[in-house]
Amino acid sequence: MGGNEQSPRPGEAMLLKEYELCQKAAQGLEATIWQASGALGVGMIGTFVLVAGRAQDEQPPWQVAGVIGLSVLLVSIVWFFIARRWWSIQQAYFIRMRHIEEELGLYAVRYLRFLDDPGTLAGSGLCEAHASELERRARSRKVLPAHQRWGIQWILSFLPLIVLLTWGAYTAWLAFLR
Repeated sequence: MGGNEQSPRPGEAMLLKEYELCQKAAQGLEATIWQASGALGVGMIGTFVLVAGRAQDEQPPWQVAGVIGLSVLLVSIVWFFIARRWWSIQQAYFIRMRHIEEELGLYAVRYLRFLDDPGTLAGSGLCEAHASELERRARSRKVLPAHQRWGIQWILSFLPLIVLLTWGAYTAWLAFLR
């Protein structure tokens, strides 16, 4: 037996089952990301309100605020890298779903790719009217694009910076202005 033998191609039913499993896994990761970010956000805001919301004569020393702020910053950075890993896994599921769609002639996930990069419409197998609609929508992006391809990851990348600025300003206020 040689190493060049290929395993038999899975049938349509098997591919549809795998597609469904990928879809459920991607949705599960999405829910996990949002639940974790919600809990983390409430925890970070709650910590700041609990510490900074005290009366002025009950404020902690600036060193304590600095340590708390640094801890919150490190947690936000670690969370962001964990979430990025989850997003990477989710994207792998979407890639596999797109491959299955190509094999079966389906389009649900592939439409996102067409909107992200209308150049991929050539040879897509879509009828001219559908391809034109997608291309028109993708190319009509102005100040606020109709299709947001960058996603939430770009916005959430500012979270550690916001935490740093918030806690840094509060700590500086405690150290220098109080």
